[in-house]
Amino acid sequence: MLSAPKEFLGAGSRKVVHRAQLDGVNVAVMSPRDRCSLKTDLSAMTKTKGAKHVLQMIAGDERQLVAEFAPLGSVVDFADELEFGGRSLSPCDRTQIMKQ
Repeated sequence: MLSAPKEFLGAGSRKVVHRAQLDGVNVAVMSPRDRCSLKTDLSAMTKTKGAKHVLQMIAGDERQLVAEFAPLGSVVDFADELEFGGRSLSPCDRTQIMKQ
């Protein structure tokens, strides 16, 4: 069973993402903003099902998507965080991100 949202992860112009738990496992829950639809996201995640190094959709429709949770965020987010701290993305950092 999907828990109530536990932590705000981020937002864009069309959706909001929260961390929740599904059967005790952390997941990312995407919900549309206002009257937006997740139709494009649903289509993209359906097309990439089973692709290596791509977060997988667990369940979803145009109103809500549940996907695997990436504790380090996206590669871009992580690279930005490192750059802000005066570091660059090392081969070890890349490996850690790809393993999540």
